[in-house]
Amino acid sequence: MSEIFPKNVFNHDVIHLYDYLSRFYIELSKSQSAPVSGMISADQARLEKYIASINAMIKFVQSTPELDMPETHPRPYTLEPFPLEVNVENESINYLLRLVRASAVELTNSQSARFASRLQPFDEKRCTSLIQKCSDYLNTIIRKDVVPIDLPESSPEEALTGDGITGVTGPVKAN
Repeated sequence: MSEIFPKNVFNHDVIHLYDYLSRFYIELSKSQSAPVSGMISADQARLEKYIASINAMIKFVQSTPELDMPETHPRPYTLEPFPLEVNVENESINYLLRLVRASAVELTNSQSARFASRLQPFDEKRCTSLIQKCSDYLNTIIRKDVVPIDLPESSPEEALTGDGITGVTGPVKAN
């Protein structure tokens, strides 16, 4: 199956994890390291925190009871569009972006997305395996100085990804 995001999911835990993955994707694509070949230590620390937070959320979701919600299920939760696929200068970040995106696609198209809550064991395994691969890449490639490598003939290759998202826009209205 090609990459397709459904319009809705029915699982409040899946939508919550999807929102985390979407935010994680944006942060990686807009990081200070995105337009260069290496990954600065601050971005490495952030990546480690993103991975830890997603793992903590999955652990929380799985530690809660499977809910019987006959009056509120199936309730469709509309997925906000996943961030547009980008190709940044940093090949390590591109690799991580692909893993995060794949995790979001797998999660939203899973059987769990049709349940009211929690993740089915096989869907949990898919999601945690993709996130674990991000962690493994950070620790065995990025932190072991496998990257960056000097590629003076082909760098820079990609344009900058632009400014970060600046938050709330427009005036804030008083009560």
